[in-house]
Amino acid sequence: MKEAVRIARVSNVSRRMRLAVAALAAAGSVAVSACSDSNDNTAPSVATSISANTGSNGRTGTAGAALSTPISVHVVDQNGTALSGVVVTWTPTASSGTVASTTSTTDATGDATNTWTLGGAVGTDSLTASITSGASAVIAATAMPAAFSALTIVSGDAQMLTPGSTSAALVVKAVDAFGNPIANVPITWTSTGGGTLSASSTTSSATGTSSVTLMTTSTPGTYTITATSGSATPISFTVTGS
Repeated sequence: MKEAVRIARVSNVSRRMRLAVAALAAAGSVAVSACSDSNDNTAPSVATSISANTGSNGRTGTAGAALSTPISVHVVDQNGTALSGVVVTWTPTASSGTVASTTSTTDATGDATNTWTLGGAVGTDSLTASITSGASAVIAATAMPAAFSALTIVSGDAQMLTPGSTSAALVVKAVDAFGNPIANVPITWTSTGGGTLSASSTTSSATGTSSVTLMTTSTPGTYTITATSGSATPISFTVTGS
């Protein structure tokens, strides 16, 4: 009888231990599940960085004209992952031209594009692409002169000379449609009224300028000196010997 009671007690203890172990295992499972749920609760993606794509920065184009292909930037989140649907704001600096749209949105690869028309002046233009986080990227491009468009008078017009003397230089400048100097433009010179020009043809310098002088005759008179080049409108100087 005593032996039966002892066995029953041992059995009860064993059963209680099994129940305790099972409870601990269940608690551990719940804790692991909670940790797993906590790890899955990641922070939402936020646009944090923007950079110019290869081939968009440091390009060269023609003053007053659009670059041959669009420029583009790349936007990533805090984990460095490309982010779509981000609005990019494009802002050219003063005298740096215009963009086709002041904003554009990143695509599935995180890229946003725009067409940039450079300013009319020769030199370096810059454009800033920014996102709402405050991050931005500056893109630069070099504007080169456009095609030769016109000749302009720099100096030497309306001179009054003693007959038989030589004028001061009659200076012209070859420019594009925006007034930028154009080098290596051939210029033809003619004189109406006599006199002798120092040259009948010249070529514009790196600053776009070129010049001749006129030797007047010993007889008083008025001379018209004309400079022409290609289809540009001719320009004329007046020199009077009196």
